[in-house]
Amino acid sequence: MNATHKYNEAVTAPSTTAAPVTFTRDASSPIKTSNDAAHLRKVESAEEAKGCQLIRAALVPDEIAHLADHGMVLRHYRAEKGNVDSAITKIKNTIRWRREFGVADIVTCFDDLNDNSLKPLRDTFREEAKTGKLYVRGHDRGGRAIQYMAPGRENTRDETNQMKFLVYTLERAVACTAAEQARRRRVGIRHTINPGEEKICIIINFDQWTLRKSPPMSTTLYTLEILQKHYCERLHRAYVFNPPKFFVYFWNLIHRFVDPVTKDKIQFCTGVEGLKRIERDIDLGKVENFVGGTGSSVLQFDSEKYLLKYPHSSTFGDDPLRWRQNMKEYVGNVDDEDAEKAEEKKEDEEDQEREGASGDATVTPSSLALFRAANVTA
Repeated sequence: MNATHKYNEAVTAPSTTAAPVTFTRDASSPIKTSNDAAHLRKVESAEEAKGCQLIRAALVPDEIAHLADHGMVLRHYRAEKGNVDSAITKIKNTIRWRREFGVADIVTCFDDLNDNSLKPLRDTFREEAKTGKLYVRGHDRGGRAIQYMAPGRENTRDETNQMKFLVYTLERAVACTAAEQARRRRVGIRHTINPGEEKICIIINFDQWTLRKSPPMSTTLYTLEILQKHYCERLHRAYVFNPPKFFVYFWNLIHRFVDPVTKDKIQFCTGVEGLKRIERDIDLGKVENFVGGTGSSVLQFDSEKYLLKYPHSSTFGDDPLRWRQNMKEYVGNVDDEDAEKAEEKKEDEEDQEREGASGDATVTPSSLALFRAANVTA
């Protein structure tokens, strides 16, 4: 693995005491609400609660203030199978990595399009997203956001930019799951996911993939490093479609680097049985055709709309009504007139697309600001 992928494993010695601090929003984190900590305490077992308390006590106030969310401690505790010392080391490394990697800028770079300091990052992501090789669309039946990955659509070679876009997509998928779960709790849907435990699904499509488009081994290992070390306990299930024969050989090479729990979450979907497997988890009327999608109204992916129009906590193609419910959950009162106008605009654009109209509709600054308000904590 390249030297740039390795991070100093030395961490600050655990502190025996930690001064009380106010948990503030870190821009690099998914959406949080004031009730997250209370919800999380309810799902922790007595043993987990004790372990999490020891981990929090080992963090200095600045580290606590920069946790990704309230559930980050519990996820690391579970990922390390209850080994508190290991969890402390790993969570400190992740907090440091998020700063060094610039996760805060990655998450917020599209919030203010007039911020020229982040324009290079926006330009990078617009290039990375062009082919639809990596983006978030829809949710599974449990309300987990679905992240699409299409290696056959690879269009760049810069490993650093690819990894930054991967992190952008992971952060967005987590935020979309959190927003959808908050909406479900608000409208009274049962069987929601507790705050801090939000996970995502990944659909991997190897259609059009060739050896020429295969990433270097260093890029693959770097991807696994990010997923396992810094997004532990985030993967619910990964569905692999159209895997080439070479992938079996490739999988045999890398599987020893994959955590056993993670390996169990990877499902190869081929033939009728593969379709039945995914249909149990996902509404086929809302997924793309290569997954066996049956819906005729699934919008064709548009990278510019995905990045510039939809807010960070919404997947591509989300219903504006869902955005409105999410925003009320996070920012209180929402201007009903602006929300209704936004919904009408979305419906008009979809009608134009179905009729074969060309060109992108302009989004008003007020409606864009309203949508992006879903990322602001009240």
